[in-house]
Amino acid sequence: MAVAVVALAASSCSEQNFSDDKYQSKLVGTWSLESIKYDVKAGGTTVNSTISIPGPETELKELIYTFYPEGSCSCSITYTDDTTVVNEESYEVRDGDLCMQVLGDDGTSTEVVELEIKRVTNKELVLEMESDEDMDGVLISSDVKLYFRKK
Repeated sequence: MAVAVVALAASSCSEQNFSDDKYQSKLVGTWSLESIKYDVKAGGTTVNSTISIPGPETELKELIYTFYPEGSCSCSITYTDDTTVVNEESYEVRDGDLCMQVLGDDGTSTEVVELEIKRVTNKELVLEMESDEDMDGVLISSDVKLYFRKK
């Protein structure tokens, strides 16, 4: 679920050319995803939910990001069947947004994912992504927040 959620973000990171060192230095380290909160609006209906990691509503047992100072990062995803997938990625911070070059759904291509840094402290990281999509004439708006705790 979290991997699919991250893939929803739209990308505008490549259009910006400046770095935000105050966030970048705080990001360095290992972060464990604790929960995902989302609000989805479609055709007048709103769904609000929070998913705990691990939890009964997801196949994720653990999702860990490790950010390194030079701009590389690794993502380790462990599923409830104890299968673990590790991806090496890259990132940068631009104008308060975390821009990550991540592996695409096909497992070979890469795509840029942009997440707004809502809060980063020595112990907590909150990332947000919003999207609007027209699906067969129905506007679907989503607001997803990812809550991480530093390990």
